[in-house]
Amino acid sequence: MQNAVIAATIANGGVAMNPYLIDHILSPEGTTTSTTQPTSLGQVISSSTADEIKQAMLEVVESGTGTGARISGVEVAGKTGTAETSSSTADSC
Repeated sequence: MQNAVIAATIANGGVAMNPYLIDHILSPEGTTTSTTQPTSLGQVISSSTADEIKQAMLEVVESGTGTGARISGVEVAGKTGTAETSSSTADSC
């Protein structure tokens, strides 16, 4: 969920939205009893920073390690895996 919020924030020009899983709730009779409204969490990164990150994510799919995700006629952005490395020599126990 966190990665989806991050990607959506970048696509939304730096404005984060509160995520939700349920759009609406229906009664047994089929009438809507509750509807979720989108809520902004605010501008969490500048639009220029979001645009720079978006461009980098587009390049991952266009010419980087994510070319397998290309879809003809569709603008696709992606983020490939992130490796964690450690140079620590301390015992982990």
